Amino acid sequence: MKAAKLVSRALLSVKGPESLPFLQSLLSNDLNQLPSAKCLYSFLLNAKGRIVSDLLVYAQPNDEILLETDAAQIALLDRNLRLYRLRRKVDIVKRDDLNVHFVFPDLTPSNGDAFPDPRLTSKFGYRLLSGSEVPSTAEESDYLRHRLTWGLGEGGEELADQIALNVNGDFLNGISYDKGCYIGQELIARTHHTGIIRRRLIPFRTLDPPVTVKANSDIVSPDGKRRGKVIRAVEGVGIGVVSVEAVSNKMPLASGGHDLEFYKPDWWPAQEKA
Repeated sequence: MKAAKLVSRALLSVKGPESLPFLQSLLSNDLNQLPSAKCLYSFLLNAKGRIVSDLLVYAQPNDEILLETDAAQIALLDRNLRLYRLRRKVDIVKRDDLNVHFVFPDLTPSNGDAFPDPRLTSKFGYRLLSGSEVPSTAEESDYLRHRLTWGLGEGGEELADQIALNVNGDFLNGISYDKGCYIGQELIARTHHTGIIRRRLIPFRTLDPPVTVKANSDIVSPDGKRRGKVIRAVEGVGIGVVSVEAVSNKMPLASGGHDLEFYKPDWWPAQEKA
């Protein structure tokens, strides 16, 4: 089993008889599906509709729900949940006793605490939660390259303050349009209703010898016009929030003097890949 321990991820426990309705009122996905789905992708947004935290949400026994998020943002998530808890009968505790592992898709894990990634199913890989050490046959850097190649953003450095639809939250099963009100829902509903999303998070390759393009650098077309921004990159691959029109028209794009080849991933809806 090829697995990598993700030290960049951490778990927060929300436990109590009101844990599900409490989170249902805050998160972008429909948590009423959690008991059957076992694991969902979702966002905590601010009042302006921008991402505070991206989350993997896990069903657990005894009225407990686990929230996986960026380890660097776990305190921020804790503060936000406590702000909205009011008199809800829930306890919020960081689960330092559990580690998050990513299992690559070449082998199905037999462990009962392994969950197909809810963003892209088991084709992308699995999350494995464990209180003990799991033999790691890969590094977290291998997971990062795998994730960027698939075109997935993750964590505060990449997604904080973005609009969920611009980072493909709709394609990745992270948004429910039927669940009713939650924090930041107005912007999501309005953007969805217009059907116009001009920029999306799209993966790229560097066309010259593999280089690491600088994060937050501008993506420009030959006329010098800014078409987007690099979000994250490692040697030869990366992701950027960029003009969908420019990518669809195969417009030459570059960043920091390096030519970039953007590609729409196979998992995008067919009508969006045209």
